[in-house]
Amino acid sequence: MAYEINFEQAKSFWRKKNSKICDDPEIILSSANRILSSFPSCVIATAGESFVDATPVHYIFYNGYVYIYTEGGDKFVNLEANRKVCISVYDHAGDFGNLKSVQVYGEVEFPEIMGEEYLEVSKHARYPIKEEYFQKLCDAGEPMYLLKVIPDRIKVLDSDFKSLGYANNQEVILK
Repeated sequence: MAYEINFEQAKSFWRKKNSKICDDPEIILSSANRILSSFPSCVIATAGESFVDATPVHYIFYNGYVYIYTEGGDKFVNLEANRKVCISVYDHAGDFGNLKSVQVYGEVEFPEIMGEEYLEVSKHARYPIKEEYFQKLCDAGEPMYLLKVIPDRIKVLDSDFKSLGYANNQEVILK
């Protein structure tokens, strides 16, 4: 027997399940910050007119922003036309009783290559990045770019919300 997709039912699935919404954005942001500070890699998704790109990368969570150093690639085809992105971070080892993930939706800015912010962020990387390395790449004509994701919406899936009386999925709108 073939089943047809009921898009209305599928779209509303989590809205129905999430009846216990947390109205304190600080609780949600605290969970998001804890998760973002716990893992070294994410997937950054970009979209353009002709394709979607999702790239696994290392990131730096610093001062409430997600930063990504990158050489380039297909994501820049999309970023040239559309600066909106989604960053997805999740605990690969999580089971259904202990889920932890964050989706950060926002817009990308490009801090100046070798500028103050660019070099400051590198000091907070999990894996040491020396200024000399960046300079060497610049001198070779192939600089490392820095993406700064400015969050405007954050979705958090955290099993710990249950112990606070809330649904596992929570969302906060920042802008």
